[in-house]
Amino acid sequence: ILTEDHKPNLPRERKRVEALGGRVDFARCWRVIVDPGNGRPASGLAVSRSFGDPDFKYPLKLVIATPDVMQEKIVPEDNFVILASDGLVC
Repeated sequence: ILTEDHKPNLPRERKRVEALGGRVDFARCWRVIVDPGNGRPASGLAVSRSFGDPDFKYPLKLVIATPDVMQEKIVPEDNFVILASDGLVC
């Protein structure tokens, strides 16, 4: 497997979120939880990495946009390459 969803319940993602003072909880699925405050309602996000979602980034960086990057060497026996994205902003 070359990809892995950035779900909040992955041990390294959960550890990162909790180390920043955030929390991960199950609410129909695993979510990064932002508690209410400063006029902001409580909410949860089902991913731990995202481009948008400023409520989860300020003042704490509970959700980050930093991607995981992997390199694989293409060899002559490879028949095809699949490139995929969850979205691009241009």
